[in-house]
Amino acid sequence: MPPSVVLILTLLAAGPAPSRGRQPAAPQAVAEKSSEQAGKERARALLQEGNRLLDEGKYLEALARFTAAFEAFPSPKLQFNMAQTCIELGRTLEALDHYEKFVQGTKDEGSSAELKLAHEKIFQLQGRIATVAVQANLPEVLISIDGIDQGQTPLLNPIRLLPGPHALVATKAGYEKQVVELKLKEGEALSQRLKMLTEAESAATKKAVQQAEQKRKESEQALLEARARESAARATSHRRLQLAGWGSLGIGGAAVLGGAVAALVAQSDAAAVEAAAPGTYWSDVEARYSRGEALRKGSYWAFGVGGALMVTGLAIQSVIGSPPAADQAANLPEISASLTPGSAGLNLSWSWR
Repeated sequence: MPPSVVLILTLLAAGPAPSRGRQPAAPQAVAEKSSEQAGKERARALLQEGNRLLDEGKYLEALARFTAAFEAFPSPKLQFNMAQTCIELGRTLEALDHYEKFVQGTKDEGSSAELKLAHEKIFQLQGRIATVAVQANLPEVLISIDGIDQGQTPLLNPIRLLPGPHALVATKAGYEKQVVELKLKEGEALSQRLKMLTEAESAATKKAVQQAEQKRKESEQALLEARARESAARATSHRRLQLAGWGSLGIGGAAVLGGAVAALVAQSDAAAVEAAAPGTYWSDVEARYSRGEALRKGSYWAFGVGGALMVTGLAIQSVIGSPPAADQAANLPEISASLTPGSAGLNLSWSWR
């Protein structure tokens, strides 16, 4: 038998014999003593059989023998054997209860190895369970957890539970039943407060909750619609700015292109005037000279205005950047343009992406 389940059997031994000089015991006292002695003998036999079954790994049978031994003679030391057997069976809550009863019943007998071990086990097991302190606004509320009755409020002690999910149910005649889902962790100490409501109060509360939920949904829908309108407005503004940028780039490019054509024609007219044969009358070249001068001046204006429009268009494209996420599907291709000096004036280059 393992050392952890060794019990001191002297507690189950027969009581002391009557000392000399005492008066003979009354028949009733003798009968009670005889019954107590019989209980001890039966408990001793059950204890020995339980220890044998425990050594053989038959834990359920061993626990049944230890329980019967305790019923025959309720010695607190038998709680130790039951605790050790519950540990082998994985019954954490029962083991903790038996260890505590063993310590409570044998705390005045000094520091034995079993008592020291029991204290260590209690400390370990308390860290592996969870507790729930249940409070209610009414007395005599029946509390059950996972279908097991835990008593009526007020509950003086917290309820011990294994970690994991549990269902707490609170009932009282004339009041709405409450069901609370618990998710407990090892070592957690939870405080669960319950407010019992009459059926009328519960109906009013449910109606108020439904109305609040409806208002919440309406507010949420209104917010979504406002955000959608704001997003649509931003997308529209973005498209308008983008089109304005495109228009500015297009008109500016056309103006620059027109200015370049005008400059070429003006240059051709100037060359023709200079190439006129000696003796040519001014009246013969005056019209061409005047057109060339007008085109030359007009090309300057076209280059200036067109360049300004193109810079403005590029600036708009740079500022607005990418369209809003809601407008990605309607995104137009971006265009960029640049002006660089060339041999014949200004060179215009375009790029698409």
